[in-house]
Amino acid sequence: GSLFFIEVARRVLPIQVALPQLLVALALLASYNLGAELLLVRLRKAAEEREARGEPADESVGPVARFLLPKTPPDLQVYGGRAAQAAVLASAQIVEDLFFRTALLHFSGGVENPLWDFLIFHVIVASILLSGPATYGVATLGVLLMGAVVFGEYSGILRHYPLHAYWQLDGYLNPHIVGARVFLTGITLFVGAYLASSIAGRLRRRELDVVVLARHLEHKNLHLEEALEELAAAEHAKSQYMRKVAHELRVPLGTIKTALSVALRVAPESMPQQPRELIERAERRAGDMAEMVRELLSLSLVRGAEAHSEAVPVDLWAIAQE
Repeated sequence: GSLFFIEVARRVLPIQVALPQLLVALALLASYNLGAELLLVRLRKAAEEREARGEPADESVGPVARFLLPKTPPDLQVYGGRAAQAAVLASAQIVEDLFFRTALLHFSGGVENPLWDFLIFHVIVASILLSGPATYGVATLGVLLMGAVVFGEYSGILRHYPLHAYWQLDGYLNPHIVGARVFLTGITLFVGAYLASSIAGRLRRRELDVVVLARHLEHKNLHLEEALEELAAAEHAKSQYMRKVAHELRVPLGTIKTALSVALRVAPESMPQQPRELIERAERRAGDMAEMVRELLSLSLVRGAEAHSEAVPVDLWAIAQE
């Protein structure tokens, strides 16, 4: 992208740039990005190998990463080892990009180049990935690098590569113009850092609220699963008890009903009406209780998932009519 922009600018705009130096800087920039890509592939491969071996990931967060990572409440551990590694690598890439960007701007006009404000992109990226202090550190580094180029060209330590555009000749030696340019760029970077950090901080707090809610729901879900397990165990115990009681009652009730039935059959014709009615009533009650015990036994079998159902054809029209 930088190479394309340079080629278009030098053909369309009335400027001149130090093309050989820019090409060298771009070659170094490409080499650095290639190295970063190879490092990323290596880190991903190492993480996959550790995961395949079942080794736990390194969740330690050092002091440098703790400074770089966005701030969270002390009792809320959100970032682990991978986040710490990502923050360190991201900050290193931002810093190196700032140096390469400064080199490109130095070889294309120095303070005369209007693209110093493009350093705001690094500040925005830092506000998204890093903490507020780290974001202000990126803005400060951008101002210091611009100041180093300006001072170096002003003092003669660095060679000045003029754009020959709208700037007056030797304008880079005018302290008022240069000071105003550096001041405006610095204000842009720090205001951008403030605005971007404020917005990112608000969004990050919402994300933390979601994390807290998710962990709370996970905790509640764990307790709910435990309660459901206890309820299932209690239900199983109740079914076992009902089954045992039903088995214990079925035999004596059957015996009582049979005995009463036999007594009615062998009773003499001369038995008074009132005792006969009492025996008949007792026989019916015993039968009712035996039927209830049978239903309780069936219910306990269903709850215990031990009942076996049989699928048979049904007449839906008859059921609807009924």
